[in-house]
Amino acid sequence: IHPESCIFGGDTLFVSDIGEYNVRNDGVIYSMINGNWRVYVRGLGDPKGLGYYKGTLYAADINKIWRIREGKAEVFVGPTDFPEEPNFLNDIAVDSAGNLYISDTFKGIIFKITQEGKVEVLKRIESPNGLFFDEKGQLYVATFTNPGRVLLLRESKVDTFFTSPDINMADGITIDTMRSYLYVSGYKSGEIVRLSLKTRVPKVVARRLRTPADINLSPDGTMLWIPQLEIGKVSPLRVIKE
Repeated sequence: IHPESCIFGGDTLFVSDIGEYNVRNDGVIYSMINGNWRVYVRGLGDPKGLGYYKGTLYAADINKIWRIREGKAEVFVGPTDFPEEPNFLNDIAVDSAGNLYISDTFKGIIFKITQEGKVEVLKRIESPNGLFFDEKGQLYVATFTNPGRVLLLRESKVDTFFTSPDINMADGITIDTMRSYLYVSGYKSGEIVRLSLKTRVPKVVARRLRTPADINLSPDGTMLWIPQLEIGKVSPLRVIKE
């Protein structure tokens, strides 16, 4: 109904579907492998951002984080486990140690959660949405603002990495495995912008989408998967290297 986020775990594509807004227990995670879709888990609230670490799927859901293993969901971190109670947990990024980074867009907070479930406020940032953690220990943050921005968080220091007049309300963000290109979606503008990480030259690679949300690349980097939330569609976009 309302697909919000997608992520690959191995060859499996997982997609979160928030269902109807603010309806309890109608949120679903779907999985797709070899072109076959199935329900992976039901009974969530409004699941949005997804993270994957060593066979475990994590889902951000309003004010809690679900941990999902073999199609069974349990609350990993609940509302009272946060130092400040969240109200719009949005995206998830995961580092090599399995620490989770969670954006709360409305509160303007990025939380960090360890594998033991310890939660801290990592940084306060205006309207953080999409997150991507790279192997250098840097956290890229797409801001749900107009124009959309990509910020770079390194050792508690925040720098503006990229601002795009083509992006209204930056939502999803991802980087290919070769670290050549960064992709960011504009939820309101309906465009996908690709930024060369070598030259910093941007290019609009998709237009006239309907509310593109939390995008992700296939493991081989050839296909960008785009949830279009308001029209209930997940669209693949073939990536052309230049």
